[in-house]
Amino acid sequence: MQTTDTDLLFQTDKDIKDAVRRERKLKVTQTIGRPISLSSKVLRVLVDGDTAWTAESGWQARAIDLKTGTTRRLFRGHTGPVTCVALCQGQAGPVLLTGSWDKTIRVWDAATGVCLQTLQGHSDFIKSLTILPGPALLSTSSDRTIRLWDLRPLKDGAEPKCVQILRQHTRPVECAAWRSGTPDYPECIVWTGDSLGVMKQWVYDEKAVSLRLDKELKSHETSVSQLRSCAAGVWSASMDNTAMLHRLDDKPIIRITESTYIRSLLPMEHVDGAEHLLLTGSDDENIRVYDVEDTERGQPRLLATVPGHAFQVSDLSVWSDGEKWEVLSTSFDQTIRRWTLSDLLHPKSIPEAEEPEEEDKNGGMTAEEARELEELMSDTD
Repeated sequence: MQTTDTDLLFQTDKDIKDAVRRERKLKVTQTIGRPISLSSKVLRVLVDGDTAWTAESGWQARAIDLKTGTTRRLFRGHTGPVTCVALCQGQAGPVLLTGSWDKTIRVWDAATGVCLQTLQGHSDFIKSLTILPGPALLSTSSDRTIRLWDLRPLKDGAEPKCVQILRQHTRPVECAAWRSGTPDYPECIVWTGDSLGVMKQWVYDEKAVSLRLDKELKSHETSVSQLRSCAAGVWSASMDNTAMLHRLDDKPIIRITESTYIRSLLPMEHVDGAEHLLLTGSDDENIRVYDVEDTERGQPRLLATVPGHAFQVSDLSVWSDGEKWEVLSTSFDQTIRRWTLSDLLHPKSIPEAEEPEEEDKNGGMTAEEARELEELMSDTD
């Protein structure tokens, strides 16, 4: 196959066919999940109040008004895809922190979009940012390290300081999660996961702003794509097509197995009316809804498979306006979609997408002309 379209260079026929399929799917799903269309792939989303903060492949972060679906502000300055976002308080109000493939963490005035500081130290892609009590920032990277930054200087307008570098992982550290202490487990616990499937559990000391390795958890066969804490412990999603609940009380692991990579997940235990649900977002472009209180042989019962996106589901979050709530899903299809509980439990089917006209598939010929040419080419008389 030859092409003069530079966008198609170095793509296989399958890649091009998939791109065409996704374009058709986007057209027939314009009303499913009330999509907000963006200009680049959404890698992560953080919801705060009525604002969704997105990390995007287009070298930018974005603040979106969830009531109107419009962009409030763009945060531009990175020289690579923005992989993660986090929020904390600064001297004059909220600050946005962004991590990027350009190996830096940027600190922005969330209200004005002005870049206040650029934090350097990592020697490879930034993979995740997590705000810990203190406040402190935990950053993970493809350079196989975890860095802990003291954010308290931000209150005085000064630059955060890196106070600890941890090198216990032997592969790129993809993600992190934490949970505060409880009467049963008084210590603040942090979990990290890497591209080899290894998960480590840490104890966080807020006063000292430091982490101490507690133990390594039995985990996945390959990359851990996301971690989400819950009352029982931590859920992990992986490229080995599984999600797992690792319990603090050392009871048996609960495991979910799907047919494709699981990119994202969301325990719903703090959402009224959905406390027993867990959502996953996968490479097959679907969201799945599980009942974690109804398990058979350790596998939560699948309640629904929710179609709508036209590319892998990269992240999941919850938005509440005080009266009702919606789940937000993001995707490499450059949309954010919004789902009510009814949408999730009773998903709409996707209308069948129209195939391209036959003359397009045959190099501009009509179907009849293509058949005549085929007959001529195969004529051996």
